[in-house]
Amino acid sequence: MSMYHNHPQAERGSMTYPQSMAYYVKSLESLTTGTFKIPATTNGELIAHQQFSVLLPTAALIDTRGLRLNFQAKAVGHKGRLPNNMSALFSSIDVNIGGINVSSIQENGVLDQTLVNWGQKVKDPVTEKDSVSLKVSSVDLEDIANAEEYTYNNDKAYFSVPLGQFFETISPSVISTNYMPQIEIVFHLASNSVIASPSNDTTFANITAKHTAQSTYSIKNYHVICPVMSIANNDYDALLQQTLMSRGSLELVFRNWETFSDIFSATTRASSSASSLDMLVATFRRNTATAPLESAYTGINALIPVKGKNNQCLAGVDTGNQTSGLVGGALTNDNNNHSEFLVAPLCFTAPVPANSLSGATFQSDPEAKFQWKINGTPQPSFAASLSEWYTLSRDAWGVKKTKCTNLNEFFSNRFCAAVRLNLKESQNQRIVSGLDLRQSNSSLTFDLVQNNAYATSTDNVILMLANTSRLIVGEGKQINVVN
Repeated sequence: MSMYHNHPQAERGSMTYPQSMAYYVKSLESLTTGTFKIPATTNGELIAHQQFSVLLPTAALIDTRGLRLNFQAKAVGHKGRLPNNMSALFSSIDVNIGGINVSSIQENGVLDQTLVNWGQKVKDPVTEKDSVSLKVSSVDLEDIANAEEYTYNNDKAYFSVPLGQFFETISPSVISTNYMPQIEIVFHLASNSVIASPSNDTTFANITAKHTAQSTYSIKNYHVICPVMSIANNDYDALLQQTLMSRGSLELVFRNWETFSDIFSATTRASSSASSLDMLVATFRRNTATAPLESAYTGINALIPVKGKNNQCLAGVDTGNQTSGLVGGALTNDNNNHSEFLVAPLCFTAPVPANSLSGATFQSDPEAKFQWKINGTPQPSFAASLSEWYTLSRDAWGVKKTKCTNLNEFFSNRFCAAVRLNLKESQNQRIVSGLDLRQSNSSLTFDLVQNNAYATSTDNVILMLANTSRLIVGEGKQINVVN
């Protein structure tokens, strides 16, 4: 294990009191703020698999937590529906500084939805969407006649998403681009499979049955909203210059993610040479012709109902007018009296046969058991069953509750198996405390270890490895990244 303190005790003075015991007031004088609209380097309507980039200002104090990508999007074809998480329209986001790739988040939609499922992020239903629109648009409350389509004229930009984990987690969160080379953000658009293609939108049965053709999507009017600030008396600039002189560099930390995608057949391998490996996460997507998906997550799929919900959608009744009635298996307690659907690429199902997710089999079947292993050392030390992975993952994410409201929802729609390797508050305190793998030839595996007959062998597994990375900015705008 390795430990790094950004502000050692020796440099803070002989005595430091917590904020709860301090009576002094700090002031920051001559501060002004502003917000700018930054256009992309290209313009025009874009479709699946295309990309665009945005260049951030080169001489500014940027508030990275306020950076947003604004854009307009629409589904095209039949009854196509935009995803329940608008970040899923971007399969990957690259951050390049001075032509050097600093962060590259692959499977961006999967990672973002996993963070939502496990209480790390909350989606704004107005601009980010946290549910799929059925008959009535969640944007303008208008009836959706065919595909979920929004006009592109008059510079409309209904949707807004953050710029990915690099800018959401970098600390300090206010960065001075005076000391850095040009920062470029490259957005790669996802495949059309993120758009649901239901056969119709008139009944529950039609919503959950796929159409014969894949609906598509496009985006337009994309640009970045960038909050900036300045300090007129140059005190902050002098502080940065002094830090550069005394330490030789300015140092920022951020959460980086590596992803590995495979077909899961008892064992999936990954590797890491991170200086601080913080977390291991495994999640699965169906790759069979059985429930809850009718086809692989990359193909044509209808909307996926979240288990235990949708009790206002009664088969054979118009979902736009139905206000009562139950679907088989729906719950009636609080927080379940509403509709909730997922698009196929964001539906994470445990690698078990379909009959293990419903009926008496759900309780009577032995549960498959899994373990993470780091150079052969198991994490946890026992073979954990599917149901135990809910509690293990919840503790790993450091939350008291998740987006799930029942265990079957966890199995069918939001499954993941997560293990934490660092201190829970490390990220907030700018402390590197994860597993140091720089001197080892690491082998990471996620293994099916017991009751193999009750697991599938064709599903897509995505391993996501979180590590604390350091961006070191030196004299002359030289940068170095320590992962």
